[in-house]
Amino acid sequence: MIEHELPYSSLIGAWHIPNHVCDDLIDLYKTSDSKDKKPGKTFNPESKGKMSTDLTINLEKSNHPTIKNYFIYLQKSLEKYIEKYPMVNTLEAFDLNEPFNIQHYKPNEGFFEEHFEHCGSWPLSRRCLAFMTYLNDVPKGGTVFTHQQLTTPAKKGLTLIWPAFFTHPHKGQITDTEKYIITGWYSFNDGDKLRGIL
Repeated sequence: MIEHELPYSSLIGAWHIPNHVCDDLIDLYKTSDSKDKKPGKTFNPESKGKMSTDLTINLEKSNHPTIKNYFIYLQKSLEKYIEKYPMVNTLEAFDLNEPFNIQHYKPNEGFFEEHFEHCGSWPLSRRCLAFMTYLNDVPKGGTVFTHQQLTTPAKKGLTLIWPAFFTHPHKGQITDTEKYIITGWYSFNDGDKLRGIL
């Protein structure tokens, strides 16, 4: 896997996965029943900070061949991330314990509001790392990481992993091009709530 070089101090890792994996995920989104697609939401009910249509992949449904194939490359990205930032090995055990989303942003939609992933009660409080893969090329449609003073490009196949904490607030760049991503979280394992899938 080819690394997309970002400053080491950013604590953001970025690697490219094959384009065909992205194409398959978009096809899965497009061919899924419309009743399974919901408006994107934030955990603040007063927030108007996000506009998207999300296909949530529950862990029980994660055995789909397209998802399983994506997980192979996501796991490789995680291994590269831990190799780059070995302190991750000192964390409690974590896994993919939450549902995750394939998200479609129509032109001029996006995640307008700066946010981070580890906030509030369970399951948000269990999150330790976030991941995201851009599924299509979107010029000037990347992700702005405020404190790191960098914007990652929305390049097809580019897979990011970063800490879920307040150190990494971020928001999307808004463009007139439609955008697809897959995104979710690695969360600390939690007894009877454990639903590891790798």
